[in-house]
Amino acid sequence: MTTSSNAVAIVPCSSFTCLCRSASKLYGEVKVSGLGFGVERAFVRVSNPCCSRRTHVATLRYRLNAIDTRIVENAQTTATATVEIPVSCYQIIGVPNQAEKDEIVKSVMDLKRAEIEEGYTMDAFMSRQDVLMDVRDKLLFEPEYAGNIRENIPPKPSLKIQWAWLPAALCLLQEVGEEKLVLDIGRAALQHPNAKPYAHDFLLSMALAECAIAKVAFEKNNVSQGFEALARAQCLLRSKVSLGNMPLLSQ
Repeated sequence: MTTSSNAVAIVPCSSFTCLCRSASKLYGEVKVSGLGFGVERAFVRVSNPCCSRRTHVATLRYRLNAIDTRIVENAQTTATATVEIPVSCYQIIGVPNQAEKDEIVKSVMDLKRAEIEEGYTMDAFMSRQDVLMDVRDKLLFEPEYAGNIRENIPPKPSLKIQWAWLPAALCLLQEVGEEKLVLDIGRAALQHPNAKPYAHDFLLSMALAECAIAKVAFEKNNVSQGFEALARAQCLLRSKVSLGNMPLLSQ
């Protein structure tokens, strides 16, 4: 993946590594079928599910922070830096590549009106609206991003955005059920110095993604996989000192 002089390309790690060295100790602590996270000082209060699969919500007390991966850097400051993520515009809004324009507009408007999970910063909330409008315009007016099914032209498989928009992009990907992308991109982003101001929101999206994975595992009666995902979610929370005492609450 190439980058401009002010761009950063995220290269997701190929393997997952938990940030906590004692995940095995967490298995007995959690008894849930679906989780989300709240915050005492939330800017936006909501009751929406963790993800598109309607994962239910339990509450925590503070915000979140943590992640892990590789990034190629060419940026000077966080304010001017951009980042290229391996995600199409279609994936950001949760529609297939062959979606018609009216379906694209409807999905964007539905996401724009939706209440987001409690705990994200106000910056992430506001940037989420910007990302949605940017993706909508790219799909409607820029053939490079939209592709052309009839002419067998695939959509552009990556998206370049401001670093300040990356938390919002992960928030949206988590909402539409792209848990693996959230975890891969999040781990990559946290290894970069530009990530520090946004670590809270990165970690929140990653923890919610792990909870969504756990929910699906429990629904399929894969109990051990469910507890492993919950343990990883706790690791993400405990990797930040300010989050160290936050338990995952039973539903």
